[in-house]
Amino acid sequence: MKITPRILIVEDEPSVVVYLKSLLRRWNCEVCDVAYTGKEAVTKALEHQPDVILMDIMLVGDTDGIDVAQTIESQLNTHIIFITAIISSVTKKIPEIKSRPLLHKPIDPNQLLQALEKVTAAGTFDVTSSTNHPLRILLVEDNRVTLKIVSSMLKRLGYEIVGMVMSGEEAIQKAEALHPDIILSDVDLMGDMTGLEAAQYIRTHYQIPVVFLTGQLTAIDNSFVTLNKAAFTARDIQQAIEKAIA
Repeated sequence: MKITPRILIVEDEPSVVVYLKSLLRRWNCEVCDVAYTGKEAVTKALEHQPDVILMDIMLVGDTDGIDVAQTIESQLNTHIIFITAIISSVTKKIPEIKSRPLLHKPIDPNQLLQALEKVTAAGTFDVTSSTNHPLRILLVEDNRVTLKIVSSMLKRLGYEIVGMVMSGEEAIQKAEALHPDIILSDVDLMGDMTGLEAAQYIRTHYQIPVVFLTGQLTAIDNSFVTLNKAAFTARDIQQAIEKAIA
């Protein structure tokens, strides 16, 4: 019988921690704990004995993630996946990284999933999309009637609404704080930022897919999934969400 892999996150950026938790939750993985320093990482790894450790290389303090990984592996049989934003920081320690997966920030969900599948390839773990945890959705819409209609549809479909905001600026703040699995947004919003501008920023910085609900279909970047605001059904929303996260 396959079991859910238990994962320790070692990362000192809170927004990245939220992002990783969101992805792992979607893939039926259990986050057993989070460590923000090398010292915490060693202590929590020995305490929880995780199956996999997601290890940031540049950590707060005098010890980097590579040295921490070596300390942990000398005392514990576990799998390490390295994460880094600065390639130059690891070039001198390539031999120490060896064959362990190395992911670059911003983290691509598909690459992370492939790395997890690789290190758990023995077949005893179940790293798949989970139906036990509904997708977490942020709604961005400044029309209260539309907001009520869409939120009702999403709840009937079994999705979890983690927030509802009315401006692009608020959307960015909530995306960073909550890191939802997907965002449903209008294009014309109150405030100085359009929905498209907010979506482009969010996709670039947080890698969160966005589905647009709008009547201006010709004005939208065609790299986004878009629904006609004038006429859509719950099934249309479900199909758009599935397409956006595919």
